[in-house]
Amino acid sequence: MNQIQYQWLAIVTLAIFVFYWTQKEPSTENLVPYPIFPPSESFENATSFDLPDTMFFAGELVPLNVPDVYERLDREMHINTYWHTNTIFLIKRSNRWMPLMSEILLEIGVPDDFKYLAAIESNFLNDTSEKGAVGFWQFLKSAGREFGLEITREVDERYDPVKSTYAAAKYLKKSYGRFNNWTLVAASYNRGRSGIGRAMEHQAVD
Repeated sequence: MNQIQYQWLAIVTLAIFVFYWTQKEPSTENLVPYPIFPPSESFENATSFDLPDTMFFAGELVPLNVPDVYERLDREMHINTYWHTNTIFLIKRSNRWMPLMSEILLEIGVPDDFKYLAAIESNFLNDTSEKGAVGFWQFLKSAGREFGLEITREVDERYDPVKSTYAAAKYLKKSYGRFNNWTLVAASYNRGRSGIGRAMEHQAVD
């Protein structure tokens, strides 16, 4: 065996030794164990919430007897309950804006429950989505202009909570004229009236 072979043998032997040495369990003689805390009232427990037997949206019965509807609603309730900082600030902002929205929705003739749609759409923040939807009600330019909002290089009334709420209420009222069902109106706000129409046609339902 020549010198090069000896060198390779030494390297391989050393590598094997290091590998097995690092696999050995470390000594626990000098380790300080993690403290075990006794039960204390200062620790908050996670709580599971039960949905009520009956729920209504805009006066329409929510079909909680459908397992998929029940499970999806239950999931959203728990996610948002324990999404702590987001939920806390959402509640703070809602206390500022929801009373005003309720007045506008009532004036236009839209159920009060639709004020929660703005919470879903934007968390009551004047954000812009990847698709270019803007403001509390996440209006695209075309829909904003259709319902009376001024949108130019200098002015964008989609950022105005009051004017955009009036526009959203008019949009919702017009959608109800088509669907005659507030639940479908809420769904169409996200998917679009044409999208909901195509889905109903595909499913052969009214």
